[in-house]
Amino acid sequence: MQYGANISHQMEYLLATGNLISRSGHGLMQVSGFSVVADRLNFYRFLSHFRCVHRGSFFSQMRTTSVRKLLPEAWGFLCPVHTPDGAPCGLLNHMAASCQVVNTVPQTAHLSRLLCSLGMTLNDAPAPADMKSCYTVVLDGRVLGRVDMDLAPALVNRLRMLKVLGQEKVPQMLEICLVPITSVASQYPTLFLFSTPARMMRPVFNLAAGKVEMIGTFEQVYMNIAVVQEESHEGETTHLELKQTSMLSAIASLTPYSDFNQSPRNMYQCQMGKQTMGTPAQALKHRGDNKLYRIQVRGDPIGLC
Repeated sequence: MQYGANISHQMEYLLATGNLISRSGHGLMQVSGFSVVADRLNFYRFLSHFRCVHRGSFFSQMRTTSVRKLLPEAWGFLCPVHTPDGAPCGLLNHMAASCQVVNTVPQTAHLSRLLCSLGMTLNDAPAPADMKSCYTVVLDGRVLGRVDMDLAPALVNRLRMLKVLGQEKVPQMLEICLVPITSVASQYPTLFLFSTPARMMRPVFNLAAGKVEMIGTFEQVYMNIAVVQEESHEGETTHLELKQTSMLSAIASLTPYSDFNQSPRNMYQCQMGKQTMGTPAQALKHRGDNKLYRIQVRGDPIGLC
């Protein structure tokens, strides 16, 4: 009697060590570092495990430093301070305190009808004579139709208002990005709509609606967001940051008077704060932590942590 391949052992080994055992390699650039065991040395360290983003061990072997740079479009999504020093510097980043990862799949079947009511033309309709005057409307990689260049800004503003106000069943995590037509070389001019999971979103204050809106990494590049109210300009600024420290992670924002420190000191503090033995526990034998320091005090049979 023949049995099928037992993959449970390989999966347990992958989750425990992060190393992949495969003959083909599945076309991946690395075979190690796929998982990290979350240890609860203290609460800071345990929390940072679930808020970190690693580029991959393949990039740590590259001599160029371009992969380690934090680009401007990462503002508010990835913390510019919270990253370890040494070999993984810039490769192991942490999400900002207000950043969220989309983990749901909303209903988007009705968006095509809604966009048509706002001025979009379906693909099966006759194409205009001048196609350069239209934006292609793409929803999650699928072309829905096209919209006239003059109507596109009004369509985007109306769709964004419906999203913020929670009307017409527009998903709150919908990313709306209009890449404009420019005279110089730029990204492909299109109206992009994204609703898929595994995207980073963060809250900002919508000045026109007077409410908080969730925005994504792609659309932020084409927005005018002010950090404080004094920097906003009438007719140009559309959004406002909820707080000035929204760019920092949960661990980096706990550093007192960080703006009076040298910039490397803030980075060092994020690492030192995760090395302190600050997890108190009275039921040590019932805990399942894989690493927990126990400080024995003379005269105390139970011990302190």
